[in-house]
Amino acid sequence: MSHRWDCPDDYEARQRARRDAERDLPYSAGFTPHGPFDCDEGNETYRREYRYEFDRLEEERRIEQRQQERRRHEHEESEHYEQQALESYDQMMAEQEFLSRQES
Repeated sequence: MSHRWDCPDDYEARQRARRDAERDLPYSAGFTPHGPFDCDEGNETYRREYRYEFDRLEEERRIEQRQQERRRHEHEESEHYEQQALESYDQMMAEQEFLSRQES
């Protein structure tokens, strides 16, 4: 493939696409832009890398969200069991106090 002087090389196009995909992730629904360059080769590399990077970042975000949800659920579950244990202990202590008053 011949390289035009005004066209970025593959590395430059990929770097730009990665930067743009990371920037666009919070705001975009995953569209693939045409490309910012005045040459087909650079735009093709850009589009391919942008799509790849955007998808990768989106998957990382989904994984992190699932992990946060799992941690939140585990925390809530732990708090629930702690509360149950405290309530059981309080009930047991109240019953023991009641029984000790009955014996007196």
